[in-house]
Amino acid sequence: MLAAIPNLDTLSVECFYVDCLEHLIRSMARLKLGYTWMTLPVRSLSLKFTEQWVVSREYCGAAYTLKVPPVASLSVSLPRHFQSIQRRSVEQPIQIISPGTFKHIRTFFISTDWSLECLLETLKQCVNVETLTLDLHNHSGFTFDGPIRDSHRRSGIHLPKLRTLHLVNHATSKSWILEILRTPVLANLDISFTTNYRRPAKVRQDQLSAAEIKAWGACLKQYSKTLRTLRIHDIEVGRSCSLSNLFTTPFPSLIRLTIDRVEKDSLFFYNLRTPPKKNGRWFSRLETLEVLEAPANFDAEEPISFVAGKTTDRVLKNGWYVDKCNPPRVRTVKSVLVTYHRDPALKEVVCKEQPKQTEGAAAEFRKGGTVVTIGPRFVAPEIKVKKKSRGCCSDCSDSDCSNIPSD
Repeated sequence: MLAAIPNLDTLSVECFYVDCLEHLIRSMARLKLGYTWMTLPVRSLSLKFTEQWVVSREYCGAAYTLKVPPVASLSVSLPRHFQSIQRRSVEQPIQIISPGTFKHIRTFFISTDWSLECLLETLKQCVNVETLTLDLHNHSGFTFDGPIRDSHRRSGIHLPKLRTLHLVNHATSKSWILEILRTPVLANLDISFTTNYRRPAKVRQDQLSAAEIKAWGACLKQYSKTLRTLRIHDIEVGRSCSLSNLFTTPFPSLIRLTIDRVEKDSLFFYNLRTPPKKNGRWFSRLETLEVLEAPANFDAEEPISFVAGKTTDRVLKNGWYVDKCNPPRVRTVKSVLVTYHRDPALKEVVCKEQPKQTEGAAAEFRKGGTVVTIGPRFVAPEIKVKKKSRGCCSDCSDSDCSNIPSD
């Protein structure tokens, strides 16, 4: 296996703990393959530790750091819940990757629920990283990190070259990560909130509250001039809330907006039909709008009406606020895609047709050259119950039943 490495572009190593990786590194040096671990001829490296950080006392303590060769792409998956699975004598490291490693790295993925101090010390090294993915497992290890978080809010972590940020398994209340990161050229943002999405009804699922939406909106505001793509997915919106409140200012550079697997937000596009006060348009350069895995009751006409430029203003008339429709604006949108979720719990489903009004709006939009695609809407079949005939036996619904007494 080791002899085949020079012909590889990507190398993935999965270990129980650090000790296994150290044994591999020593084996490579002992076999004299013409290269060492630090001179691996690969472009991409993935390291995954599945059980715990260390076993041997040789690698215990905060001083141990991963030694990583100069690769362009690095993925590191740390074992879950450091404090609960390690010996008491093992101290959680503050710096998990050796300094200088990130000089060549342009793409970095890290999966961790360790302390916030450990995460932030790692992120400080990512000054040359252009694509960053943080899988934080809902931050189960960050319970007592308030002082560290507040300190970094003031100073910030500066990532001057970062253009794409993926937040994976991100707790709804942890918008502070966007406050800490200073990313002046961030163009692509992808936020996945939870792994509990669409669990059975008996299982509690976190919801995005009005206060949390407001906090995320305040963080997004700092990227309003640079963001070109935004994807929000895997979340249920709380009652009387809407993701539309994420947008408090126009996003003039946004060309792609994706709302993916979002539950209970029927007001999103309706609210956005009220334009911002200054520029009059939320997304003046929007080209692609996607609503993916929508619930069956989602009205596909809402995004069509929104991108068609149908806006409304709230005006006071006879003591009541009413919606006043504005003339349609010039459209920039080239593609609209709506797909619906199919509940795997349903053994049988039927495709429910879109209302004629929705089909008509889509047809008019296509005439202007915009690609409009509306996927099938899956619902449970209606159960038709036959009425029992007068005089029939209690166990039968058949009108031809022989048990019906004759007059």
